Amino acid sequence: MNSFTTIEYLKYKLRAQDRHGVHSPFVYSFNEDVLNHSSTIDQLINNIKAYYSIQSTHTIDLPNANKSQPQGITISNKSAMLFEKLHIWDLNTNNDLSAPLHQMGNDDILIVKPLYTNPLNKQQWDMLKDDARVKLCIDLFHLGLLFFREEFIMKQHFILKFKPA
Repeated sequence: MNSFTTIEYLKYKLRAQDRHGVHSPFVYSFNEDVLNHSSTIDQLINNIKAYYSIQSTHTIDLPNANKSQPQGITISNKSAMLFEKLHIWDLNTNNDLSAPLHQMGNDDILIVKPLYTNPLNKQQWDMLKDDARVKLCIDLFHLGLLFFREEFIMKQHFILKFKPA
């Protein structure tokens, strides 16, 4: 880890919450039923897809990316809320922040990664999560999740504990 990432990780560790600090029923369920059953990032992506019954995963404009779907879904749909598409955006290879935001619909989730490898990625992450279209943001340090559901009346930002293997 470089010094920037180390400092950001220490900040993350101080602010990250587990299930006891989360007061949103949606985020509490996500933490209990998805995050706690995920030991790797690929498994987390699979669990998100299974939990929210997502049929389509779209890697946005990633040259030379491995677009195969990770295997080993470990949970089934328990959520009352369904989503249509899961989009994955890599900040290291894409600098145009308007591209992912204009592709998002109400029933989509955007995964952004990596968040804290350098100051530019952190700045881009901050701009994405602060966009008015984003209704819910979950920061997991290695990646972030953005939800665009109009049903989420108040904009919320959560920092949750997640340490992938």
